[in-house]
Amino acid sequence: MWAPALLLALAVGSLLAFAASSAPTRGLWFDEYATLYFADPATPPAALLADTHPPLYYLLVRAAQSLGLSEQSAMWAANGMAIVGFCLLAFALLARAGRPRFALVAIAAALASPAALTYALEGRNYSMAQFACLALTAAALAREKKPLTRADILLPVLAVLGAAAHLYGALFAGAFGAALTVVAFAQKRQPDLIRGLIIGASASVAVIIWLAIAAPVIFGERNLVEWIPNTLSYTVGQFWFFNKTLSGFGPNVVFLVTGLLLCLWLRTSRPAAALLALTAAVFFTLPVIASVFVPMLHGRYLAIAAPALVMLALHTAFRAADPAAATQPRVRAGAVVAFSLFALIAAVFAPNAAARFNAENRYPWQGEEVRALLGNCDAPRLRVWSPDLPKVGDVDQQALYLASYRRALGRNDVVLEPSTGAVRDIADYPCDLIAWGEHTTTFGLEKADEAALLAELRLKNATAAPLSIVLHDVGFVLMRAHPEQN
Repeated sequence: MWAPALLLALAVGSLLAFAASSAPTRGLWFDEYATLYFADPATPPAALLADTHPPLYYLLVRAAQSLGLSEQSAMWAANGMAIVGFCLLAFALLARAGRPRFALVAIAAALASPAALTYALEGRNYSMAQFACLALTAAALAREKKPLTRADILLPVLAVLGAAAHLYGALFAGAFGAALTVVAFAQKRQPDLIRGLIIGASASVAVIIWLAIAAPVIFGERNLVEWIPNTLSYTVGQFWFFNKTLSGFGPNVVFLVTGLLLCLWLRTSRPAAALLALTAAVFFTLPVIASVFVPMLHGRYLAIAAPALVMLALHTAFRAADPAAATQPRVRAGAVVAFSLFALIAAVFAPNAAARFNAENRYPWQGEEVRALLGNCDAPRLRVWSPDLPKVGDVDQQALYLASYRRALGRNDVVLEPSTGAVRDIADYPCDLIAWGEHTTTFGLEKADEAALLAELRLKNATAAPLSIVLHDVGFVLMRAHPEQN
């Protein structure tokens, strides 16, 4: 057991080291401020039930805040509790089933993957859904080929927990349940067939209930998913992003597919390989089909399946490497080599990939910089840009944006006025800092000139005062220009 235990220790160490190095300089971005808005006890309960995803994560963040944690710490605590809890459950189930070495290796690979390293520190529901799916996979593998007992009650519970964390958690549970049913039917394993049906049915019921609640914000004429593109190039890009969350190195998928094909050839590992292949096929195909009607495909969502698919890949590799399987030695050797290369390359590239994903796919709001620019100005008033988005269902998007600016700024004495309000002159703003915008690239404001920006902000410059526009990654600040600045 010492070698798998060492792998797990290294994986936990890499996750903790990554967290320790990133946390001190890690600002929040819009999706994280949205989490805090939905988790805020002051937010109307109807809004909590009107996001695109079920509210389990928001409720946990709210509960963590009630224990005295700060908002940001509450998000990290919710993620940390989910990761630790689901990993311990996965290990306990597999160890009890006589597979402790596999459990340690699979959990280590999941914790050290770019998917886990990327989202463990992020204040969103991805980590919770990822590791709920991991625990569900472990529970099913632990019960494999065993008679049905009361212990199987964990399967629908974990399927519902994954679904309650994120819709793609439900998608994975449904895909995994369908794949398990098909493989069990082919192998004439009735208990596993029933398990697959239970998993799929549980996830389906959870999704149906949630879609009935959140229908206005998902299927309405104006909805919260209309920002997702629906083009071929975009779709390909999302799958390439997901591929890199498996190992950090895109071409490494060649080793994974090679190992999978060889394991499909081997009689001893064929059921495990088929389970992995069918789960991935259903998981990837369904959102593409659904996107014909409602765009819903995104690489971040796909990444929810990454730790569980890694566990299924290692399950396949363990079956291929089983010393009891003495047949087809060359094919077995090829499969083991392919999976070993995949794991080795993943270990080398994962931290770098996670750091890159953090830098490229999330854009912290510049709250501290803006607070410094305001300085000690008396009676500060600030125009904040917010897109002219309608109220969708019970989600007031203007209120969400204003709450995000307020949290990012960290000052309650500043009067924040949304750009969707009445037209004002810049003379009405007493500070050098007049306006601030974040999360603007989707709307093209990063290229706006002064006239266009003033029009977007609904501001007038009646006195033709000299102005200065300072751009950053996904936003801007608008200031008065002084002669000494020229």
